[in-house]
Amino acid sequence: MAKFVKEEIDALNAILTITVDQSDYEKNFKKTLDKHRKESQLKGFRKGKTPLSYIKKIYGEQILMQEVNAILQEQLQAALKEIEIFGEPLPNLDQEPVNFDVNKLQDFVFKFDLGLIPDFKVKGIDKNSKYKANRVNASEKTIQEELTNARKRFGTRSDATDNIKTNDLVKVKAKELDGKKAKEGGHEAEFSIAVDRATDKLAKALAKKKIGDTISFDINDVEKESERSIINKYILGVEEDNDTIGDKFEAEILEVSRVELAELNQEFFDKHFGEGVVANEQEAIDKTKIDLNAQMQKNADAILFRDIQDKLVQKNNFDLPEAFLKRWIKASNEKPVTDEQIENEFPFFVEELRWSVIRGKMTKKFDLKVTEEEISAGFINALKSYGGLPPGLDESILKNYTQRLFQDKQAVQRQAEEIMGDKLFKAISEAVSLDETVVDEKELEKIIVKANKKMEEENEKRKKAIGAVETAEA
Repeated sequence: MAKFVKEEIDALNAILTITVDQSDYEKNFKKTLDKHRKESQLKGFRKGKTPLSYIKKIYGEQILMQEVNAILQEQLQAALKEIEIFGEPLPNLDQEPVNFDVNKLQDFVFKFDLGLIPDFKVKGIDKNSKYKANRVNASEKTIQEELTNARKRFGTRSDATDNIKTNDLVKVKAKELDGKKAKEGGHEAEFSIAVDRATDKLAKALAKKKIGDTISFDINDVEKESERSIINKYILGVEEDNDTIGDKFEAEILEVSRVELAELNQEFFDKHFGEGVVANEQEAIDKTKIDLNAQMQKNADAILFRDIQDKLVQKNNFDLPEAFLKRWIKASNEKPVTDEQIENEFPFFVEELRWSVIRGKMTKKFDLKVTEEEISAGFINALKSYGGLPPGLDESILKNYTQRLFQDKQAVQRQAEEIMGDKLFKAISEAVSLDETVVDEKELEKIIVKANKKMEEENEKRKKAIGAVETAEA
């Protein structure tokens, strides 16, 4: 019977020896050889009458390797259920070459190097551990804007011929200016201006205009909350970093589309919030606030979770089997990597690996699991949030949707990881002390910008480390 023995070299490294006895594989080996003999029809022999020695010569080594490997893999998986390791086992450097001699069956001994995950208690997950958290409370202005946008979506649209108003969408044909005249060879574009998204300066100027009129304006005024790169790409239709186009434009007003806001009545409430959810204007405001806060709170929670992750990695600075890990990176990489590349990227890899170990230990600590039902519900919620499901579908149709999605293993894994991440964040949040600060959407935006900048700097640091190797190789 196959057996395994773990020999610890030190606290982080071990050698796993698996012995596959001849008695474990010999019966199946001979049985498979005989099956090939019965099914083979080789030239010069009648079907099923090929000499066994000939079958052994042609197929024997391959069959022997398959039978031994099947037992080896079974025992390897059984061993690893009892041992926490990094990555995958690697063939031991002192492993003797294995000779699969079909004429001299024997016991086979396989040795593997293991990188052991150290046993430690995660620090930073208790009520004495404090983390700064942001609790989002949307301003009344933003709540009203959100409700107004919903009324626009369910409102009626018509062409307007009188002076332009706040909620109008204005289609223009614009030409780049050189001073007060059209620039020779200058940029031209047709685009629409949502008056309520323009700066006050442009909105006031448009209020005096109607179809057929012309207007001069600064292109940066078209979207008051957008960077020039966004205006370049989505308004002017050029590359984001294009710096050859000036700011001044003159445009002819081609169309004015007017939206009459949906009335705050039960028909609108049922369409926007769902049937019977909201019954009056105050309930609509309250529900909008709840939904808006929940949406923005996800961003705030993501920043908090990232902060907790960084601090836990710093607090739990456990040792790693570095030599084994570098060898494993090299062996498992699909593309060849040099020792220099591994050395440059190793600090970033180690940080991710530490978090992976900490996350795994906390998942066990809190006994967190993800069920198939939760994955299915996650798929449906994701489809609904992206508008991928038409309204009024019954349960059988929804079930068919999720069954198709379950065929995509990567999609299932992503969904499971997202659900597990949410569960882990909730468990950690309840286990630690949160120092909460109430912020509105503008304050949250500043926090998000700062967090994104930090991530960009970290990514840039990693790119430089990788780039240094590529430059040296070139």
